[in-house]
Amino acid sequence: NTVRGILTPFTPPITGNLSKLQLFIDIFYGNELAFLHTNAKNQNSQRHLNYITINHLKDKKANAISTYLKRTLRCLRSRNFQVTVIYGDNEFNVDYIRDTFSPSSLHICSKNEHIPITERSICRVKERAQCTSHSMPYKCYPKLMTIALMEQIESCLNTYLSTNSLLDTVSLAAIVEGKPNVNCNAAIRPFASSPSVYIGT
Repeated sequence: NTVRGILTPFTPPITGNLSKLQLFIDIFYGNELAFLHTNAKNQNSQRHLNYITINHLKDKKANAISTYLKRTLRCLRSRNFQVTVIYGDNEFNVDYIRDTFSPSSLHICSKNEHIPITERSICRVKERAQCTSHSMPYKCYPKLMTIALMEQIESCLNTYLSTNSLLDTVSLAAIVEGKPNVNCNAAIRPFASSPSVYIGT
């Protein structure tokens, strides 16, 4: 028997100025669990990659944080993206974590300073989580369900196009991870790009 399928061409690497990225990192909490959040955006461009990652941290030790950051940077660099500068708070001002970012530069914000891009991105993730949890017939979310919820939110945000996506017809997951592209027509795009609507199954 012959196995048949659809061949999905790999998205060509992004080149030129669009390949230069800023990476915004922070740690947020959901249901008393810590999650490492990263958001990659383009420099000096009206279009942005907006690729995010959400990873559950069993602990906040430098080794655990560094492992997930290395994975994210390796994924971006493998697709020809250049992470020029990384923004984070004082939690990442550790020599072991700083070595992870080389050769990218690290900008640590001051004690009372907040990075708007990071705050908005985390707020969007939490809004998705609230919409999903309120639509489910469960009174509590155990640890396993909370982690799975964050994984699904990450997948949805990277799969569907937004109004200022880097490419008009290619999803973020297809650009960075090489996953099959989702055929988002004109009817689904406004729904997918709305920050107040949960997208998923």
